[in-house]
Amino acid sequence: MSSKERPTLGGARIKTRKRNIAAPLDPTTFADAVVQIYLEHEGDLELVAKSIESADLDFSRYGDTFFEVKTWAKLLDSFCTTAKLQLEIMYKIQIQCYEDAKLMKLFPEIVRSLYDEEVLAEDTILMWFRKGGNPKGRQTFVKSLEPFVKWLEEAEEEE
Repeated sequence: MSSKERPTLGGARIKTRKRNIAAPLDPTTFADAVVQIYLEHEGDLELVAKSIESADLDFSRYGDTFFEVKTWAKLLDSFCTTAKLQLEIMYKIQIQCYEDAKLMKLFPEIVRSLYDEEVLAEDTILMWFRKGGNPKGRQTFVKSLEPFVKWLEEAEEEE
């Protein structure tokens, strides 16, 4: 065979069985479904977990990122010892949610969860709401956090 000739394959093609191939990854659809379940159960993680298990969602393929906030809350709490560090966490959450569209819907729930886990103080959330320094998507995040901030202010007035 000369160097310019190309080898060819000969013979009969063998037909193979179709494999049981999983559906292609679609994290956006999964995230939207989980967000919907989360919002329906108002953040009650036990109900959320039961609903996800009973739903036709492949949680093992996508779910690792969903509960990171609750999982890492205790660790974050040990590092966020000052208002300045808590405010930095707020900025980081804002940037991360701005850069990942599917997280934008979860921003108020993430902040509320960190507040519930005592990672973020009420004063820090109110300071960010009133004077936050990062312009990336700020108006969208402020608007989405308004009901929670209103609740915080009303609770503060009652005390």
